[in-house]
Amino acid sequence: MEAEGIEPNLIMLNLLINAFGIAGRYLEALSIFHQLKEIGISPDVVTYITLMKACIT
Repeated sequence: MEAEGIEPNLIMLNLLINAFGIAGRYLEALSIFHQLKEIGISPDVVTYITLMKACIT
């Protein structure tokens, strides 16, 4: 995304976490969560719920 000049935001990253969860790729979902925090974006309730769903599917 950043290579294309697109700045990631919380909504986009929540959608990525959700997509990885649907695909059964919880490790990638966790990676996105960690990246989100590293770039200074604060997770919200939706982020945590989406991440939990990704880890249980």
